[in-house]
Formats: sequence, C-alpha cells, structure tokens
Amino acid sequence: GVHFAAIISKLKGVDIKTLGSGNPGTMNMLRNFGVKIAVLTLILDALKGALPALIGYFLLYDDEILGQVLQNAPFWLGYYLPNGSKIGFYIGGISVILGHMYPVLKRFKGGKGVASSVGIFLVANPIMTVIAFIAGFIYLYFGKYGSVASFIFLSITGITEIVLAIIFKDNLAVIILIASILALIIWAHRSNISRLFKGTESDINIRRQLQKKKEGKLL
Repeated sequence: GVHFAAIISKLKGVDIKTLGSGNPGTMNMLRNFGVKIAVLTLILDALKGALPALIGYFLLYDDEILGQVLQNAPFWLGYYLPNGSKIGFYIGGISVILGHMYPVLKRFKGGKGVASSVGIFLVANPIMTVIAFIAGFIYLYFGKYGSVASFIFLSITGITEIVLAIIFKDNLAVIILIASILALIIWAHRSNISRLFKGTESDINIRRQLQKKKEGKLL
C-alpha cells in the first residue's frame, strides 16, 4: 500500500514512522508538521479511497443504469434508486482499507484507514460525508483528541449509510461491508481507545498546531 504520509515526511527529510505515534496518517502529520501538511496528506489518502470505490461502482453497472442513477437519484441520499445498490463502492472501499492497514510489502504494518474512508464515503454519500467531516473538524478545532474526531466522522457516515441501505433494501452484503470497514478502523484504533479510557491519550487540536507553526515549533 502507498502511504502518502511516509512519502511526504521523507521529502521533508524525516520518517513519520519515527515521530509521535509512529502512525503514517493525517493526525500524526498534524502533530508533527502542522495543518497544511496534514490537509495535503488527508486529500491524497482520501483520493486513494475514492478512486477504487468509484471504479468498483462503475464496473458493476451498465451505462443505462448509471445514467439513471446520476440523473435521477437524490444527491443527498447518495445515489440510491429502486433496485440500485452501493455494493461496488464498498467492495472497492474495503479493498483500499485492507491494503492501507495491512500492506504486504511493508510486513502488514500500515495506517489506520480514516483518511481513506473519507474518500470512500465521499463518493458513496457526498453531502452526509461533508456534514460528518465538518462535525469532526469542529471537534478537532476545539477539542483535545484526534481519535475522537475520527470516531465522530465514522459514526455519522457509517450509521447513516447502514440506515439508508436498510431503508432502500440494499444488498445485505453492503451493510456487512460498511460494518466491516468501521470494525477494521475501530480495531486499528484499539490502543487509542484504551488510552482514552485511561486518560493518557495524546492531546492535539488544530488551534494549538496553528500556534506552534506560527512559533516555529513544528518540523
């Protein structure tokens, strides 16, 4: 799997895996390099999630059905039509998450998959993903823990997509795939969850990082 955090950090002369939590992800980039580099990492990892999800969706539908979906499906519902399914999105999506978290060429040690899930949910349900992202961003600006911001985003997007899949009677596999993506990412955050309960989770927010950048305290 390609980890953009590792690539960007090496371009800056360091290895993100030796800094902070050691995780090659957006939050660790925010902690060590500041907001701009973190946003760049987020965008690139999100694209890594979005493209395979889109490819999976387009491969499973012919041009006529896709045309109906794109022209007639309510945008805020994430492209649902009668007899339509999001299974392609989530087949492509879970493939990305697994590859990001357990890259074969890196001894199965990868990232936690949150940024890639942003891209997956963005193409599956754009408006709800933007709402969830804003909610997570607001918490990260005023709150203390990056992992909590991730859980806020995942809760809103994941639960919404599962509810919509039930309402529109989508394939049961879609619900299983969404739940599996959420379970994988939560599992990857098990150490964060443990530290949250113990009160030892790393303290981070965007306001503080902007101030540190201004003071020249970041890499």
